[in-house]
Amino acid sequence: GEILSPLLSSLYRVFIAILISVILGTLFSMLSYKFNLRDFFSPLMSILKSTPVVSLVLIILFFSNSQSLSSIVVILII
Repeated sequence: GEILSPLLSSLYRVFIAILISVILGTLFSMLSYKFNLRDFFSPLMSILKSTPVVSLVLIILFFSNSQSLSSIVVILII
């Protein structure tokens, strides 16, 4: 009915976001195994860990549209 179409659309976006997260995570883990990337990613990880999640969501919402927000948040969380 009315709820099924938006629900399936949201589930599809979340599934795609999880798939992108797994692919990027696997790629970065393979790269970090081959090269020492700790020094490269350390400043970025420090910034992300010290920033409250609500602030990140607001910043992402400011730079993207609200329909892609759930996918971007899922990618960042995973």
